[in-house]
Amino acid sequence: MEPKNTIDFTEKNGRRAVLFFFAAFLITGLLIFKDYGISWDEEFQWKNNGAVNYDLVAHGNSAALLEGVDKYHGPAFELLLTGIEKLFRLNDTRSIFLVRHLLTFLTFYLSAVFFYLLAFRIFHKRMLALLGAVFYVLSPHIFSHAFYNSKDIVFLSLFTISIYCMLQFLERRTYLRAFIFALVTAFTIDVRIIGILIPGVFIYLLFTGWLRRKQAFEWKLVLIYFLCLVPLIILFWPVLWIDPLFHFKEALKENSHYPWDDRVLYFGKEYTPTSLPWHYLFFWMFVSRPVLYTVFFLLGVSSLAWKLFRKPLHFIRENTNEQVVLCWFFLPLLAMLVFKSPAFDTGRHLYFLHGAFVLLMLFGLQCLWQFAARRRIAAAALSGLTGISLIFLVFSMCRLHPYEHLYFNITQGTDEARIKSRFEYDYWGLSQRALLEQLLKADPSERIVVQAEHLPGRTNAYLLPAAERARIRFANGIKRADYFLADYRWKKEGDYPFHTEVFSQMNGNAKVATLFKVHSAQELYKTHGKVIMAVDNAAQGRDTVVFNSMEKLAGNGRLLLKTYCRMHADPGATGWYVVRLETKEGRPYFWYPLYTLRAEGPDSPGEIHGALELPLIRRGDDKMKVYFESTGKGEVRVEDVQIGIEEQEAE
Repeated sequence: MEPKNTIDFTEKNGRRAVLFFFAAFLITGLLIFKDYGISWDEEFQWKNNGAVNYDLVAHGNSAALLEGVDKYHGPAFELLLTGIEKLFRLNDTRSIFLVRHLLTFLTFYLSAVFFYLLAFRIFHKRMLALLGAVFYVLSPHIFSHAFYNSKDIVFLSLFTISIYCMLQFLERRTYLRAFIFALVTAFTIDVRIIGILIPGVFIYLLFTGWLRRKQAFEWKLVLIYFLCLVPLIILFWPVLWIDPLFHFKEALKENSHYPWDDRVLYFGKEYTPTSLPWHYLFFWMFVSRPVLYTVFFLLGVSSLAWKLFRKPLHFIRENTNEQVVLCWFFLPLLAMLVFKSPAFDTGRHLYFLHGAFVLLMLFGLQCLWQFAARRRIAAAALSGLTGISLIFLVFSMCRLHPYEHLYFNITQGTDEARIKSRFEYDYWGLSQRALLEQLLKADPSERIVVQAEHLPGRTNAYLLPAAERARIRFANGIKRADYFLADYRWKKEGDYPFHTEVFSQMNGNAKVATLFKVHSAQELYKTHGKVIMAVDNAAQGRDTVVFNSMEKLAGNGRLLLKTYCRMHADPGATGWYVVRLETKEGRPYFWYPLYTLRAEGPDSPGEIHGALELPLIRRGDDKMKVYFESTGKGEVRVEDVQIGIEEQEAE
C-alpha cells in the first residue's frame, strides 16, 4: 500500500480541484481575450476563406471561391465564424474580430476539457489528468495562439476532441457514438485536410483490435462511421459541392506542398521553408516550453519505446492508448520529413501534436512518480520541482502578456535582443496594435497618416474603437506618411531610414516593434549637420554616383543624405531617382526612391532637391549608389549631380 502523499490527497479532493481549474481558466480567458492584436493571416481567413465560402452557401456564388487562392484551406470553422457574424449583424470590425477571438478561445477551452477526459480515460488518475490539463493550457505559445489563430489552434482543438471520440467509440460501439465520431472527424478534416490521419489511425486500431480478438468485429457500426464521414466532409467544405473527388485531390496536393516561400530566421540565418534543417520543428517544440516539459516528454517516449521494443507483439495487442499517442505524435512528423513539406514559422502547422506531446509527458511523469512514490524525499522533490516550474511559468506568461508567443525557455538565456536576432520573434505582427493605440493617445490630430511596413500594421487598426480608427489613414508611400510602423520582420534594428523613434514595444532589451516619426524631404533638406562626405559630379557629367568606400560611414546611425541634380525627360517618361545600399557582393539591403518621375513635358522636372535619413551602413566595404532607374520608354538625362552626407545632431 502506497503511503499518503500529495497525489492521494488530491485524488480524494479531485473533483473540486478540476472544477476550480476549469472555472479559473474560463474566467481568465473571458477577461483577457480582448487584449490580443490581429495576426498576419486573420484578414485572409476572414475575407478570402470565410466570406467567399459563405457567399457560395448563402447566394450560390462560386466564382470568387474558385478564383481565390484559399479555396483549399479548410473553411469549416471560418464558415461558422462568418455565420455568427451575419446572424448577429456584426458590422464594426472591432466587434467582428473580438467575437472571432472569443470563439477561438472557447474552442480551445472545450478541447482542454476533452483533453482532461482523455487523460483521465488513459491514466485513471484524476490528479495526473488534471496536471495534464494544466500542462496543456500552460504552454505559452499555444496559450497565446488560442486567442487569435483560427487555423492551427482550432485544428489542434478538434484533433484532440476527435481522438477522444475515437477511443470512446472503440470502447463501446453504438450508432450514436459512430455518428458523433464521424461528425467531429469530418469537421476536423474540413479545418485542415491532414485530419485524414484520424480515420487512418482508426483503421489501424481496428486491425490491432482484431488481433486481440477480445470482442466480435462489428462491421455495421464501422461501416456507419465511414458512410457518415464522407458526406459530412463534403457538407462542411463548400468547394467539394462542385466536384468532390477533383477538389479533394487538389486540396491534398496543395496542402502537402503549400506554396509558401518567405524567409525563415533560424539561429541567425535565413532559410526558405523547404531548406530548413531537419531539427527545426523539434527545436521549436522544446524551446517554446519549459525545460521540465521536455524532460517529462523524453522520459515518456523512452518508457514507451522500451515497452515496444522489448515485447512488440504484446505492445501492439495490449497497449491501445499508447499506440494512439505515438501515432498521433510521430506519424505527422515522419510524413513531414519524408515528403519534405515546407515548415511554417515556429512550426505552428504542427500545433495539433500538442495533445500527444502532453500525454507523452504524463507517461514520463507517471514513470517518475512510480519510482519516487515510496521515497518521501524523491516524491517531495518531484512535487516541488513541478510546482516551482509551473509557478515560474505562470509568472513569465503574466509578464509577457499579451505576447506569450515571445516565450523562450531558459536554454536561450535572458538576452532578448540576442534571441530576436537569431529566431522568429513577433512574426505575426501582434504588437502593432499597441503602437497604434499609443500613437492615438500621443497625437491629437484629426488626421494621422501612417505607413505600415507590413499587413498587420493595417489590420490591427480593426480593433481600435471606430471614432479613433477614423483618425488614422494608411499611406501607400512613405513620402505621404507622418509615421512609420516597423515590425522587424526580415529586418534588423538600424535597417530603417528613420532616426526619430516615437515608441517601441519592448520585451526585455528587445524592440518588438517601433513607431518612427517620418520627416519630409523638405524638412530634412533644411537641417544642418556635420558634413562627412561630399561628391560633385557636375564636372564628370555622370548620372550615377557610386560610393565604393564606406569606412567613414559604417556603423553611424544618424546619417543624412542630401542631393541636388537637374533632370530633363522626354514627355511620358517615368522612373525613380533612387538610393541603393548593397553588400560587397552586390546583394541589396536598402532601396529608396528620392524622387518619382512622371514627365509631362520636355523641360520637366528641372531642378530636384532630395534628402533621406540613411539606415545603418553595415560594413565599410558596402557600396552606395545614387542613380536614375527608368520604368518607361522615354529618355531621361540627369546632370550636375551633387551629393552630401551629413551626421545629424543627437536630439
